[in-house]
Amino acid sequence: MANIRTHYDNLKVARNAPVNIIKAAYKALWQTYHPDKFQGGKEEAERIMKIVTASYAVLSDPVTRAKHDAWILEQEAKTSQQNEKPEYSEIKNSSEQQFHKRAYEHKNYSEEDLYEIAGNEISSGMVKQGIMAKALVETNGDDKNIAARYIQLRVMALKTELLKVINDREMETEQFYIQELTSLGCKISSNISMIWKTKKWKITTKQNEVFELTKLDEFQSVINHCKQKEYEEKKALDYIQELTNLGCAVTSSGKDTEKKWKIVTKQNEVLKLTKLDEFQSVIDYCLVCLKYEKLFDSHGYLLECNKNGVFKWIIADFIGSKKAFRNIDEMAAFAKNLKNPTN
Repeated sequence: MANIRTHYDNLKVARNAPVNIIKAAYKALWQTYHPDKFQGGKEEAERIMKIVTASYAVLSDPVTRAKHDAWILEQEAKTSQQNEKPEYSEIKNSSEQQFHKRAYEHKNYSEEDLYEIAGNEISSGMVKQGIMAKALVETNGDDKNIAARYIQLRVMALKTELLKVINDREMETEQFYIQELTSLGCKISSNISMIWKTKKWKITTKQNEVFELTKLDEFQSVINHCKQKEYEEKKALDYIQELTNLGCAVTSSGKDTEKKWKIVTKQNEVLKLTKLDEFQSVIDYCLVCLKYEKLFDSHGYLLECNKNGVFKWIIADFIGSKKAFRNIDEMAAFAKNLKNPTN
């Protein structure tokens, strides 16, 4: 940055200082360097006050201040080849920060909103120096047209900036969704239509389901679908582990959307399932069978499933005597007699 003495330096204020700060600085300096109060001599006080007064006259008027800002830019350009990079963070609570915040919060701007931002910058003196310099050049320094041209140029710049903010926000959202889907085992590819300039995504899930999306707001439903599938897979594994602990053998077949399970119980009964919510009833059924198997075993009977004929269950004692049951209820009645013999 070039070492240029400016009216801001004379008043000891920042370049983006609002009018009320400039006025307060001028009053403070006036009280300090007033010829009747300054201890350094009357001539020195008058010299300093002349500089301070001239600087205040320039900076208190938006038009002359804008011209001074343009002059500063020209002087800096002569000594530096670096492009101007506005430091938005230096202007706390500025309209531009509010602009960015609102854009990231998905709040829309109307044409009137953008003109209001540009107009407020003119009235507060917090103009963008590069844009004001361009307005000065394009109007040939015509005081009547400078402000209007600045507003036009500023609105165009705000529209460009708004588009960039929205694009950045959409890119962040897209990356978030892609990371979420990747963590769920999905593969994602995308392409952009050269004709319509629109983006499309192809998502292949862990279960080889394919989704084709054209809008970002469609991602969440796919994420929810994948999470549901992940939950179902985990639930199925839990059910299978529980059945295995009960002495069952479980196998599966078919694709995810048409998956089927075959369960062979400890008593060699074969059960076939097509839905996840059927598992719990099978587990309950196996627990009942296991209970009766232990009871019969304690009385010297062997329980097994009869794969043929009307009778579903058969028990045989150690000498080969058998008894058959059509269902669990008949088995329960027999078990009751074992627990409470009548003889």
